[in-house]
Order: sequence, then C-alpha cells, then structure tokens
Amino acid sequence: MIIIITGKIDAGKTTRLLSLYDHLKTGDGFALKKIITNGIHIGQEIYHLSTGQQKIFSLKKNYLPPLWDEIYNFGDFSFSAAGFDFSHKILLKALSSGVKPIYIDEIGPLELLGKGFSDALKLVVKNQTDLYLTVRDYCLTEVIKEFNINRYVVIEVR
Repeated sequence: MIIIITGKIDAGKTTRLLSLYDHLKTGDGFALKKIITNGIHIGQEIYHLSTGQQKIFSLKKNYLPPLWDEIYNFGDFSFSAAGFDFSHKILLKALSSGVKPIYIDEIGPLELLGKGFSDALKLVVKNQTDLYLTVRDYCLTEVIKEFNINRYVVIEVR
C-alpha cells in the first residue's frame, strides 16, 4: 500500500512523515529537512531515518560553496550529486533488505521531469513495497499517473 501525504509548500508534509515514522518505529527511508541560516531558508539536508545521518541535498544558488557538486538545478535551487547518491543508497539498502515501509520525502516537479527521485520512486513502486510518500498538492494527480501508482491512500496536510 502507498500512503501519499500531500499539501502545499510548508504545510507540514515532512513533519507528518517524520511523525508517522516515529509512531510506527519500523521501516527506513529519508526526509528532507530545511537548512535555515539567520532565519533564511537556504536549502535542504537529506536525513536518513534509521541512522540520523545527514547530507546536504540542495542549496539556493546564491549560497553555493566552492566546488559544489551540482547534478541538477531547478528554480532557485541547485541539487547535490552526493545528496542524490546518499538517497539512492538508502533506498537500495531498504529494498534489498526487505525493510517495510519505505519513506520518501518529497516528490514534485523535478521528478515529473524524470529527474530527482524519479528512478528511485519507479523502483520502489515496481517492487510493490509499502511506501509513505510526500507529494506537493499541485503535482498529486500527475504523480499518481506518471508513476503508475495504484492502491493508495491520500493524507492531506493543511
């Protein structure tokens, strides 16, 4: 079964995902936590749920350090190759070990372009693994169709 947590930007999708993980005390995956500097949202870190390890995932373009390892850019953000590599390793390990459920935060416009977590999500859906997934509200219908998601429940966060 796939549980889709949806809502607007900053509605609390990640908080709900983390709450469900803490409540269920099982499974593995990742959440994207905001990086706030001097009260300004400058990027995100990937947070591995079972280990607490974190890696920088994205930064706003005007906050990029020297030798930044960009794999994609979208809007104001640049995305780290090392961050995506970290996320893929988390998901591959969870799939190969049979851990359930898997948690993925967040699917949005980047994935609908075939980038970001697109390949990882396809793999998890193909394996028919129990999944908790956050999706931006304005992408929900497209994500369900694009990734051939069947048997799902939607939890709306406001």
